[in-house]
Parts: sequence; structure tokens; C-alpha cells
Amino acid sequence: GICKKARRGLCAIPPRRQERPSPNCLHTVDTVWGLKWPTQPARSTAKRQCPDKQRGEVTWKCGYWGLRTSEHPDYSKCVLTDIHKHARNLRGSDPSTGLESVNNDIENENSFATGDIEAIVNLLDAASNIQEMYVSQAPKSEREELSGVFWKQSVETVDHLVSQPQVWLGLAQEKTNSQIDTIQNILDTVAKQMVDNLKDTTSTFVIEHTKHVTLQLKVVNRNDIETKFGFEG
Repeated sequence: GICKKARRGLCAIPPRRQERPSPNCLHTVDTVWGLKWPTQPARSTAKRQCPDKQRGEVTWKCGYWGLRTSEHPDYSKCVLTDIHKHARNLRGSDPSTGLESVNNDIENENSFATGDIEAIVNLLDAASNIQEMYVSQAPKSEREELSGVFWKQSVETVDHLVSQPQVWLGLAQEKTNSQIDTIQNILDTVAKQMVDNLKDTTSTFVIEHTKHVTLQLKVVNRNDIETKFGFEG
């Protein structure tokens, strides 16, 4: 046409090349639960049923140039334990009993699912808030014991959460960081409640029966409180 003869203005712009189609994401087996994922086209989302006895659906997105959009599939919709049932039973009862029921359920299942993490953390947060009101209404002579029991149950719940690193791999990194921060804040709050309700004769309180969490509270004097907290593994 005319552009072959005149190389000025718009005619000087070379014709646009046809865009090369993005390659597919190749079939693979994920390293979280070992689910098999077939070859899938770019900009698509593959779905699988949650593994074992878990309920829900796992998804994995294929982006551009044969690359999936995340290192692991999204297991955040997989659930195993009915945490919401325990949450509904929290109000009007001893929060320690509610956490004990959650811990028993996790032990009976011998695990929990990625989708249970947020629900468990939210329940733990709600229980700590209810516990503060619950203890404030109890006689002063009973407050240390009530706080101690709740603290032990809280740490046991956290111990369950950190005992299954495989389950956390199915959660996006941003959500993982957020949940860990929330757990730390909850333990700080529970430790403060424990300190506020210690008797004058108590100098040390140690959680010893957990496998993956170490937590020690030491009263140097009434104005100097030292806490030690850490994960193992």
C-alpha cells in the first residue's frame, strides 16, 4: 500500500507483530498434600477436592508464560473441624472449657485443615476477650487459678496450630504473617491477664506440657515482669 512508498509519520511505525500465545502450566504434583494437577491453559484456575476427610475445594491459578501465580495451591477453603460450633458455645460459659473442647477435637482428628486456621485464631481471640470479663466477675481468691487454666488451654491451642507446618503451606504468605502476628498479640494479652491476677506469693508460672511452644512468665518483683515466649520447630 501507500506505507510501502512513504516512510513518514504513521507510516514510519512498523506493523505490530502478532502476540505469541502464552504457554500452558504443565502438569505437576503439589508438595503440600500431594494432589495431582493437570496441564492447564494460561489465565485459568484449576480446582480439586480437598484431601483426606477435609471438606471444600482447592484452587491453583495459572498465570502467564507457563507459571502458576503462587508457589502452592490455595487450601484456605479446606476445613476439617467445626470451629464455628465452639465459637457459638463460648458466650455464657467458661472460655477455658470452650478452648478445651477445641483442643480435644483437634486431637481426635489428629490434625486440622488450612481453612481452620483463621477460625481457630478468631476463636482464641474471642475467648481471651470473654475471659477478661469472666475473671473480673469472679472472687479475687479464684482469679489466679482461673487465669492459669485459661492460659494453659490457650498455649495448648497455639501448640496445636504450630504443630502442623504442612497445613500452613496451603495459606498465602501474607495471610500466614497476619495470623502469626495475631497469635502473638493474643498470647501477650493472655500473659498480661495472668500477671494482673497473680497472687503476691506467686513468683513463676511455666507452661511445661506443650511440645512446640515454650512459654515462661517470671515475676522478679511486682513492678518487674519478665516473659519468655518462643516456637520450637
